[in-house]
Amino acid sequence: MKKTRSNMYISIFWNSFDINELIKILWIKPTESYRKWKKNLKNIKAPLRQETSWEYSTWYIENYDISINYKIILTKFADKVNIINKFVKNNNLDIKITISSIIEDNIMPWLYFEKDFIKFLNNIWAELDIDIN
Repeated sequence: MKKTRSNMYISIFWNSFDINELIKILWIKPTESYRKWKKNLKNIKAPLRQETSWEYSTWYIENYDISINYKIILTKFADKVNIINKFVKNNNLDIKITISSIIEDNIMPWLYFEKDFIKFLNNIWAELDIDIN
């Protein structure tokens, strides 16, 4: 029997920028990245990419508490706020954290955000996107 599972990812995106430079200054390889005007290799019938994006994602975790996911993100990025902010500002980019949950048996995960996560979102000026499937 499948259980409800959630994933979380941080995206730095917008117009063209040097993804390799971001990898170098963060010391974190993206779980996914793509460049503006390139083909979507996961869906070749889709239109060309409209932006450049660097993403780091947790895996889908079977749980009812998304704090497990955001603690992974915080562990990886909490000490990189200044680096992220400088890169985003210098390249005129956007940043977003997305939570994606796949619901099984109508059991929703708890969408509770602890203060340290809210502070992190605020410190990097990130938007928050929640996708429930």
